[in-house]
Amino acid sequence: MNLTALNAYIRENKRRKFRFCDHDCLTFTNEVWEILFGHMWSPDWIGRYKAFTRPDALQKEYGFKTLEEAIDSKLRRVDGIPPKGALVVTSRARNWSTGLAMGISVGGSGLFLSETGMVNIPIEDCHMGWVE
Repeated sequence: MNLTALNAYIRENKRRKFRFCDHDCLTFTNEVWEILFGHMWSPDWIGRYKAFTRPDALQKEYGFKTLEEAIDSKLRRVDGIPPKGALVVTSRARNWSTGLAMGISVGGSGLFLSETGMVNIPIEDCHMGWVE
């Protein structure tokens, strides 16, 4: 896990705002995952956003009823507190029609995107986490 590169990315991009299909929670988490682990966690989802704009479209496009179920198909769900680098979700940050935003655990908080840039949400407010 390349935390030095993650810290550099955060410094350089902390004020970069949420922008749907350009810098949103899916592209952000894939970008950070690539920095940390050398590969994206869901590259095949990039550019296929219609599945995330309406809850029923997620099921039509991918066969999943919830975002959590879709992520479960890619990663292993964490039982307990998500470790650093885990993909996490919350309803307390900028989110899609799924009601959840995706971010990355940075220890005691999850790092998410907002209209003003990156925000930290306490890990207690992150509903679930996933690792490889």
